[in-house]
Amino acid sequence: MESSWERPVQILAVNVLLYWIARLRSLYALRHATIVSVCVILYVMMVVIGESPLYISQNFDINKVEWAVFSPNLLSSYVVAAYAFNAQFALCPIKSELARPAEYRLKKIVIRAITGCGIVYATIASLGYLSVLDETPQVIPDREQIGNSDYLMTIGKCCLTMNLMVGIAVRMPATRTQLHTTFGKPTTAFWNEFFTAITLFSTAGIAILFPHIYDAITVVGGLGGIAIAYFFPGILYLGTMESFKNFRAIKTIILTTFGTLLGLAATTMTILKLAGVIE
Repeated sequence: MESSWERPVQILAVNVLLYWIARLRSLYALRHATIVSVCVILYVMMVVIGESPLYISQNFDINKVEWAVFSPNLLSSYVVAAYAFNAQFALCPIKSELARPAEYRLKKIVIRAITGCGIVYATIASLGYLSVLDETPQVIPDREQIGNSDYLMTIGKCCLTMNLMVGIAVRMPATRTQLHTTFGKPTTAFWNEFFTAITLFSTAGIAILFPHIYDAITVVGGLGGIAIAYFFPGILYLGTMESFKNFRAIKTIILTTFGTLLGLAATTMTILKLAGVIE
């Protein structure tokens, strides 16, 4: 059984290691690591695809397939997805790395990134579910293995751990830039190190204090994530319009209202669950 101190030590150790990667000032230094990260995700997808026939042959039962499920968990899944989508704002610093930065090029990068991620994760999720059905874990690579060992997926898990570290490091320059701007601090070495350390280790503290981080992300995503993804962009976009009677305005109003209400509903459900009011 895991000791009470093992988890905090593991989290702090990983953050110390991560600090030396995240302190890099330029995304250019991580250009090769980013390519490797993409290859890791594709590798895991290919392992899931390749192993699916074996899993499906032993576990699949058409009568057990739930084609659609409506539950409160849909709300939390929605806000976590919106929270994760906000990570795409890390694409913005790429503008400074492009030889010919232009709006249409940034839009093309964003569309390709979101579409590519959607295809990969939908493939992993679909085949992962059909492989083990009601035994599907929250993270597909954690599914119960068939046989004595699954070396291919074990390699994938190790690589995914490194992927997460690189992903955090890639987003750190954009985070630091906003902190420099917000607090009016110069982009000196001291403040670069300070903002990197305070961001990483404050996050580590939250992870240590709240073991069930999924609920915490649901609350943060239902408030901050939805505000960034829906509410404020919608309000600002509507503010630039002279009339609200055109199709774009109506579509914006519907999306902003619907997205915000779902986020608030998910946050309310999670708080009630944490309070023990609902299960």
